[in-house]
Amino acid sequence: MSSNKRSFQQMSGNSSQPRVGSKQAKTTSGSTPGTSPFYYDTGRSSGGKLLHQVKYGPGIGFSANERGLLHQHYGTKKVTSRYTQYNPNRMTYVNAAQAMGRGLTVQELDVSRGRNPGPTSIDHIIASGTGQHMLNRTTLEFLAGRSTATGGGNLQTQFRGIAQQAAAIGRMRSIGREILREESRTEGYGTVIGGGGMNEANAFVAKRNRMAKDLHKAFDQGSEGHYKRFMKHTFDSTGNLRLGHSSGNSRVSTGFDMPLDRHLDPTRRGIRLFNAYRDFGYSDMQTSTALTKRNNAGMFTSNQKGQFLSSSRQVGNDTVDHRGRFQNL
Repeated sequence: MSSNKRSFQQMSGNSSQPRVGSKQAKTTSGSTPGTSPFYYDTGRSSGGKLLHQVKYGPGIGFSANERGLLHQHYGTKKVTSRYTQYNPNRMTYVNAAQAMGRGLTVQELDVSRGRNPGPTSIDHIIASGTGQHMLNRTTLEFLAGRSTATGGGNLQTQFRGIAQQAAAIGRMRSIGREILREESRTEGYGTVIGGGGMNEANAFVAKRNRMAKDLHKAFDQGSEGHYKRFMKHTFDSTGNLRLGHSSGNSRVSTGFDMPLDRHLDPTRRGIRLFNAYRDFGYSDMQTSTALTKRNNAGMFTSNQKGQFLSSSRQVGNDTVDHRGRFQNL
């Protein structure tokens, strides 16, 4: 097993490992073809049999009581079923990649030239079902914290409840904010705040603030509308999406679907979103374990060769590096 592959396997289940893209991590990762632990998967005939397939849904792992609390809080049972809100127009993702200076995927290049891209789907990097599960889980944590803070205990107990509420909101804001960094000012929340009339920095701040408002109203008021809008403009937005191979997308399922460059190494966007999800996600969701007979936790879906599967590969290089974009905002 190459040191590159071993490094990613360690990081996928242990938050104490170095961040992907950090100086320490770079010593075990390069762009030399053939050394990447990732595999661009176009189906079983391409990637072979699966070793571990991550499958995580919005309602998986919650007790009947917890599901009841979620349904009561939001006034609907739909929150434990997946919402699908992404734009179905394929050119949306071509335009989004070009606006951000990202290299086009195989499928995006074909679509941009008016060619038939073959088996193609709109693929999440952080799975929508995973994101919605986290939103439900943090909702329950917020409600538990509010109950503690208002339960008539001493100041220490009240502060502990307030801290629990803040942690729940902070977890989702942190991942959402990194997704916002990966899209132009007119995408995602830009359609809500009129980002086209602002410069990039101001639009990012306005989008970030609107996202925080949606989260607070979802958690505090039980607003399904704000819950859905948060999902639509983060996990189902162009910052977290691209065109890829539909068979590979089905096999990756809800594993982290790392976008790959033409050398089969993680793209800059993929590295940043991987670090955000690993750092602010739940460790038990990222450890490869069986939840039920049909659902598995974990970070990556892998084949029997131990390769991590991805549903997309870029055919060109990124022309702009947004690594420092809005880093102080």
